[in-house]
Amino acid sequence: VDGKPAVVGLAQVEAGGAKQQKSASENSQQVIVRIRGKGRHRLQLRVQVPLKREGGWRVADFAIGGLPGAQFELEVPQPETEVRLSGQPDRADYLTSRPGEHIVSAVGFDGRVILRWRPKILAGRVDRALSTDSTIVFQVAEEGVRIVWDAMLQFPQSKRDAFQLKIPAGWQVLRVEGPNVRGWDWRSGQAGTVDTIDVDLLAMAEDAEQITVELQRGAAIGDQPTRLEVPQLAVDGAAIAQGTIIVRRSPRLNLQIRETQNVTSIDTAEWKPSEAAARAAAESPLKPVVHAGYRFRAGGYRITMDAASKKPRFVVRIDGLYRIGTYRRTLEAKFDINEVNRVPFSHVRFALPPTMTSLDDVSVPPECSWSTSESEGRTILHLWMPRGAVQNVNAVVTMTLQREPIGGDLDMPVFDFLEGVATTRLAVLIDPVYRLRPLELEGVRSLPPEQASWVRGELRPFVQLCLASQGEDAKARIAVERRKAVVAYDTITNVRFTDRSIEDTVLLDFDIQEAGIRELRFRLPASMQGCRVSAPMIRTQDITFDENDPTSPVEVRLTFQDDVMDDLRVLVRNDRLVDDEEHPAPIPFDVAVDDGIAVRAGERYVTLQNVGRDEVVEVTAEGVEKLTPDRQKELWRRLQLDAGEGFVTAAYRVRAELKSADLVFCVRSRPLAMTSPVRIRMAECILSLGADGAYRAEQVYWAENRSEQFLVVTLPKNARLWTAIVDGNPVKPLMMNTERPERIHIPIVRTAPGDLPYQIQIKYGGKLSPPSLVTHVSFPLIQPEDVTPEWSQLRLYLPEELRWLHFDGTMRAVPPDELDAGFADFEARIVRDLIETATHGDQFSRVRARQNAGLFSAIASKYGDRRASGGAVEEPLSLLQGFMESAYDDQAEGERGAAAQVDNTAQLEMLYRQQRVRRGKNVVEQSVSNWGLESGQSAMGRTAGGAEDVNARWLGELVGKKGQPSAATSVPAPQDRPAITSRNAPVQSRKLASRFEAAKKPESAPQAKEAYEAEMDALGPQAAGAADKVKQYEQRYSREIMAFGGGLGGEVIAGRRMQGHAEAVELSRQAVANEDTTQSFAVGGQLVPQQQGMLYENLASVDVPIPRQGREYTFVAPQGVARVEAWAIDEDTVWRSRQAGGAMVVWIVLLAAGYLVRRYVVKWQRSWWGRGAFLIGGVVGLCLAPALGLLMLLTAVGATIHHLFGPAQLRSR
Repeated sequence: VDGKPAVVGLAQVEAGGAKQQKSASENSQQVIVRIRGKGRHRLQLRVQVPLKREGGWRVADFAIGGLPGAQFELEVPQPETEVRLSGQPDRADYLTSRPGEHIVSAVGFDGRVILRWRPKILAGRVDRALSTDSTIVFQVAEEGVRIVWDAMLQFPQSKRDAFQLKIPAGWQVLRVEGPNVRGWDWRSGQAGTVDTIDVDLLAMAEDAEQITVELQRGAAIGDQPTRLEVPQLAVDGAAIAQGTIIVRRSPRLNLQIRETQNVTSIDTAEWKPSEAAARAAAESPLKPVVHAGYRFRAGGYRITMDAASKKPRFVVRIDGLYRIGTYRRTLEAKFDINEVNRVPFSHVRFALPPTMTSLDDVSVPPECSWSTSESEGRTILHLWMPRGAVQNVNAVVTMTLQREPIGGDLDMPVFDFLEGVATTRLAVLIDPVYRLRPLELEGVRSLPPEQASWVRGELRPFVQLCLASQGEDAKARIAVERRKAVVAYDTITNVRFTDRSIEDTVLLDFDIQEAGIRELRFRLPASMQGCRVSAPMIRTQDITFDENDPTSPVEVRLTFQDDVMDDLRVLVRNDRLVDDEEHPAPIPFDVAVDDGIAVRAGERYVTLQNVGRDEVVEVTAEGVEKLTPDRQKELWRRLQLDAGEGFVTAAYRVRAELKSADLVFCVRSRPLAMTSPVRIRMAECILSLGADGAYRAEQVYWAENRSEQFLVVTLPKNARLWTAIVDGNPVKPLMMNTERPERIHIPIVRTAPGDLPYQIQIKYGGKLSPPSLVTHVSFPLIQPEDVTPEWSQLRLYLPEELRWLHFDGTMRAVPPDELDAGFADFEARIVRDLIETATHGDQFSRVRARQNAGLFSAIASKYGDRRASGGAVEEPLSLLQGFMESAYDDQAEGERGAAAQVDNTAQLEMLYRQQRVRRGKNVVEQSVSNWGLESGQSAMGRTAGGAEDVNARWLGELVGKKGQPSAATSVPAPQDRPAITSRNAPVQSRKLASRFEAAKKPESAPQAKEAYEAEMDALGPQAAGAADKVKQYEQRYSREIMAFGGGLGGEVIAGRRMQGHAEAVELSRQAVANEDTTQSFAVGGQLVPQQQGMLYENLASVDVPIPRQGREYTFVAPQGVARVEAWAIDEDTVWRSRQAGGAMVVWIVLLAAGYLVRRYVVKWQRSWWGRGAFLIGGVVGLCLAPALGLLMLLTAVGATIHHLFGPAQLRSR
């Protein structure tokens, strides 16, 4: 201190402080220097520091004390000495140039200094403790070579904070990284020497360290081979150097290894790229693929190779549709581009036909874009694949060509593939009225139209010519000629007689081939002057006749919107009133079409159908022959229908050699027998009678109604109607005659054949005369007027206070179980009627019967476990199940041939709707597109998948967005790309809904149901005849019975006993016994309370419960008026009479016994003990048997009086 020796000592440090110092440096000690006096002093220190060796480096690690603003000066004796300082906030690397050079540096805050120096003569010294295990990824791309060097440095039992790496000159260092790398410095050497990378660590490394280096060198690799060599990479001072070399290449390059030294080949299947190697692959436009792998054990390895770019080789097929229309020419083509060398390509070009006037649409995958340019008068279509494509790419192009006069010669449009040679297949489509013929074929061959497999099925009928060519030199001329129509026709006339009208239906069936027609003419008899004509695509319709002449024939002239051909059908309908006059059958004659076209007449038929009650009589039949039943079936088979038995009264055929015929009929009336339109299938009544004579009753009718508006019933005398419910809905009954208030009209609904019977519930009440000692009761039952129930059941609940001695009337008493059997028999009749209607009814009746049978079957199965088993219903239900199994087979067969169950008029209408007429012109122009892509479907057969896939991350970074690029993003075009805005045109999909929506059916016979639906669906949209009407009605009826309660009858019938009778009785008793002001109703087995004062909106009446208390009696009656009478006596009177009779018997017995005792034993009435015994017995008897006790008391009193005042005593007095 101040040039004098200082007094120095070691500090005594607290435990906590010592711990803190030790954490800073385990070997450091705190030294105290004592200074005397205030002011500025100079302190000089001399410290001895231990040295270490790390390869050619010498290392000194010491601390000189941390003072703010302190510095130290270092003297380096030898020139060209590398000096490194670590941990200082100053320059870290120095290289001296002269001997004794001084280095001045700042001191860190902690005063620690890590000094390394290495003279030039020690730079090549090897560190025996340092070894490396490297993984070198040598990646070759089109723009150059990239190296990822992952070096694992190992130095056991030593520490390091810096390393020096050697790389060949000419390589650019992209990055040096590692988990402990602080920084790095790249120093280029002289030409022909190596470059040095100095790497500094963040913290002192022990035992091992990981360092990753990425290098790059540009090298334009083209078509000619370029020689490449894997560079020598080393760590300075490493005693052992070994590792793995992985060679990767771009999928667009060919790589061939030429020379290898000091390496061995390895299998790269299990090699996993590091993070840096994966990043290098991700930053490449095309993902590289692994080409080869090697292993080296020491330095001095050598690997050379030749790299050259691959050339794509295309196999292109162009499938086209050339549509020749009357007003427009269009060309639709599909480009199928295949690359066989598996080289990713991003750009192809097509030269479009020179006759193109506009490019209407280009459909490409979402990964692609397209643009156009002009070159030498032709339009060039460019397809861009920014992500690259391998193997297959599809594109669809639609364009409009120049319009040329039809009827001459046309040139075949030709495509040119500018990247190679393409094979073209062209299908030529034209309207059926024209004929095509190939001319002047050069480099083109003609194929059969049947080989146009690329054309959709609905377009193949229009293909008349198929051409194939290869290359751009193909030429062909096509001749277009107009055809002449060939017309033939058949007619069928149906005359349908009903009770009120005569319905005439005439069907003219034309077969038009080769070409179409625009005009049609025919004549009809004078009786068709008010006819209605239906035909497809009518433009004008003229029906002319002489209004002043009632016998003038009717001339019909039809003009169509366009040429029509194939199956053309014209339907003529007319209605006339039935009278006693003669009615001719309308047979068409003088049929003609466009001028110059002959018409061949075919078969002409006349059918009669009588669905009325009158008789049809033939008056005149000239020029016709009557057909036998077998010939009638042949007629319907020819019309693709089935003969319906009973629907054809008579059939005639007009003779072929005659142009016209005369067939006349008349109608003879028959008497009409009236029947009741209302049918009550079953009647059920529940009547509850009270002890005071008040009664409540519920009458239920299961009814079918065909035409009536009301059901007229007669209420019992002094009865009051409470509720009327029809088919589950409350109704308001009407009283038409005030003089007869008991006669009530209840509105009812109508049913049709196949419907289930519905319930008519009538609840009423009243009061009978109070019961007397012996009462005669005529139970108050409702009687319907003009209709008799087919089966009646009665359930009586009578008071237990009366004893019912005898019942009389039209109903017989039966056990309660027989009521269930009666209802089961009613179910059986319903099932049989449904099956009968579904089998032999008309088409709509069969629909209703099938729907209700299915509903009935499903509900019966639902409640099957709770139903009472009985033979009466088990057999019909099993029959119903079997019927449902075959119902849809019968339905499919029956509705395919609607004639089996519908009238002839409906058959002809169905034939009319099933016609397959088509236009002869302008068909091809308006036909559907041949190709299209589903939404989201890529037209690329395969992009560069796997290792050859285009790098999405690289592309995302290129367009400024990470991840998958948008399909609508345009890729910057290279210099040779046309400066035209590119567009993407991904085709959206159309999901077609099914035309047929199935109605709800039972689950039986699913395979038959599916087959039926498929067959009905295959009829197509034009088959809107009788079968479609029936199907629509079936769907609507199914929805109605499911949604609007139409199936309530089936639910009630089939679920009739889902709740036990005992449960219903108990619920009714609970409802009646409820003393609250609210009312409760038993619904579905649960008590549903009705709040006091609840209003029923839009209801005509309020439902009330019927109590089921008292003694139960059941009655049935098969038919007739339901009437029951009974005689009853009061139960208390019976009981008292029994007691009096018993007491009298006992008294007589006692008297007889007394008499015997008196005569033979003793005169008990004279003794006091005898009279006393009777007196005591009488008193006791009053408590136990009052009548007997009273008799004994009277006997004792009488004996006492007789003893005191008898004749003997009087005589003795």
